[in-house]
Amino acid sequence: EAKDILNPDMVADTISKIIQIPRERIKKSMLYPTSPLHEPSVIFSDLSMVNVIKISEQLYRLPGVDIKTFPVRHYTHDSLACHLLGYTGQITEKDYEILKDKGYNLNDEIGKIGVEEAYENYLRGTPGGRQVQVNSLGHLDKILGEKSPVKGSDIYLTLNLKMQKTLEEAFQDKKGAGIIMEVKTGNILAMTSHPSFDPNVFSTGNSEIIKQYFTDPAFPLLNKVVSGEYSPGSVYKPIMAMAGLESKTITDQTSFFCNGEFHLKNVVFKCWNKWGHGETNLSRALEQSCNVFFYNVGKEMGINPIKDMSIKFGLGAKTRIPLLGEKEGLVPSPEWKQKQMKDRYAKKWNLGDTINISIGQGYLLVTPIQMACLTAAIASRGYLPAPHLLKKVIDPNGKAVTIPVPDPPRKININVEYLDKVREGMLNVIEAKRGTGRLARLKGVHSAGKTGTVQVTKRKGEIKNVWFICFSPYENPQIAVTIFIENAESGGQDAAPVAKKVLAAWHHIPLPREKETGGEQISSESGADLDGAPPIVAMDPEEGSLQLEDESPPSSLP
Repeated sequence: EAKDILNPDMVADTISKIIQIPRERIKKSMLYPTSPLHEPSVIFSDLSMVNVIKISEQLYRLPGVDIKTFPVRHYTHDSLACHLLGYTGQITEKDYEILKDKGYNLNDEIGKIGVEEAYENYLRGTPGGRQVQVNSLGHLDKILGEKSPVKGSDIYLTLNLKMQKTLEEAFQDKKGAGIIMEVKTGNILAMTSHPSFDPNVFSTGNSEIIKQYFTDPAFPLLNKVVSGEYSPGSVYKPIMAMAGLESKTITDQTSFFCNGEFHLKNVVFKCWNKWGHGETNLSRALEQSCNVFFYNVGKEMGINPIKDMSIKFGLGAKTRIPLLGEKEGLVPSPEWKQKQMKDRYAKKWNLGDTINISIGQGYLLVTPIQMACLTAAIASRGYLPAPHLLKKVIDPNGKAVTIPVPDPPRKININVEYLDKVREGMLNVIEAKRGTGRLARLKGVHSAGKTGTVQVTKRKGEIKNVWFICFSPYENPQIAVTIFIENAESGGQDAAPVAKKVLAAWHHIPLPREKETGGEQISSESGADLDGAPPIVAMDPEEGSLQLEDESPPSSLP
C-alpha cells in the first residue's frame, strides 16, 4: 500500500530496472494522490513469469510492495465484434466520483465502450475482501477474516457467430462498417467496424499498443456503425421515391427523359451515366439509379415532403441502440439552415439544396445503423425496428434476470402500395439484367437492394465512399443488410459483393471460389459495366452547394 512505502525512490529504481519502465511512471503509480490510503496502487500489470520471480526475490527490501493475481477479461475471438463487445479498463477519476457510492474503488476495471459499458450493471459482480495482519515489512502475516467475491451475471446477445465471422471475413482489409439485422425483431445478428482493434490489449494493459489505437488517424476505436455520419448517396433514393408517391408529385407510371444532364438555370447536374437512361419511370430509376429522374422529383416536390419522409423512417434521430456514442445524423431543412448558417446569404434555402438532397447528398447525413433500420422498415412494409442486442441475462445462481422488454417495431404511417412500388424497384436492382446491384444476386433466392456511391473531398484528395443496402428473401424478408465502405469505386462493384457473401451464408448457398490473378482476387462474375463515365459539373454558388454521385461520381466538386 502507498502508505507503507517509506522510500519511494529506492522502490521505483529497483522495479524500474527489473521491468524496464521509467521510474517516474512507477513513482506516480505508487503515490497516486487520489487513492485512499487503505487501497493499494497498481504499479504494473501483466507481468511476465520471469519478472514475477525477479521481483519476488527483491520483496524483502521492498516494504509495501506485493504481487497479486487478478482475473483478466479474455476475448476468445480476439478482434471479432470488438466494437460491439467493447473492452474494460481501469476506472478514471471522473468515473470514480460518479460510481464510488456503488461500491467501486480506484483500482476497479469497468466497461469502457460497447456491451461492456452498456451492461456493466449486469456483468459486474460483488468484490470480496480480506482483513489481514502484516509484518513490519508490509507483507502478509495472518488472515483475520475473509469474504468471498460473487461473480457477475452472464449475458447472452442476439449475435450470430457464423454471420459475424462471415461479415468480417467478407470485409477483409476494407475500411467501413457493416450490419446484419433481423427484419421482424430488430435483433442485431452481426456488426463490424473497420479498422478494428484487439480488446485483449486493454485487459493486459499494453500501453504502447493502446497509445497507437488512440493516436491512429484511421480511428480504429471509432464504432462507425453508430458514430459515423456519412452522406447516404443513392441508398437514399427509396426515401425520395416514397416521398414523391405520398405527396402525389409522381405515380409509379411517371417518367422523365434522361439524356445524362439536368439543367437548373445555368447549373448543369450530371447523371452518373453520361449517355443518359432515356425515358425512365420509377422502377427503372431505382433499378439503374438514374440521378436525373430524382432531380426532377426533388424539383417538383420541394424539401418538406422529403424531410417528413426521412423523419418517418428514423433519419435525423438516434435509434437508441444501447451503445456509447450514437450520433443522430442530419435531416436538413430551411429552418435548420436558417439557424445553422451565420452568413445571411447562406441562410436562404435554395432549390439547389433540394436537388442535392434528392440524390442523398448536400447537408444530409446518416449513420449505418439508421440505414439498417430503414432497410428493415422497407422490407417489412412499414415497421421500423428498434435495434436490440440483449437476449437474456442469467445470474450466478443460474436464474434468469428480468430485463427490459424490447421496444416493438413502430408502424410507419404510409400507404403500403407506395412501399410495394419501391420494393419492386429494389428487387430489380439485384435481379434485373441492368440492375446496379446485380453482383449481389444469388441463384435460387430473390433479394432486393440499393447501391450508392459518394465522392468525398478530403485533405489528401478525393475519395469515394460506397453503400449497399438489401433485404432477403424478397417474398418473406428475414434479414436486412447494410454495407458501407470507404475509399472504394462504387456500391455495385465493391459493396454488393460483400453483401452477396453475407446473403449466401444466411441462405446456406455455397459460392464459387475466387480466382487469384496478378495478386488480385476477382469474382467469377465481372464487375464491368456497372458504372458510367465521370460527369463534369458546373455550379452556380447561388443555387446551393453540390455533390453529385451515383454509380460513378464526378471527378471534381465545386
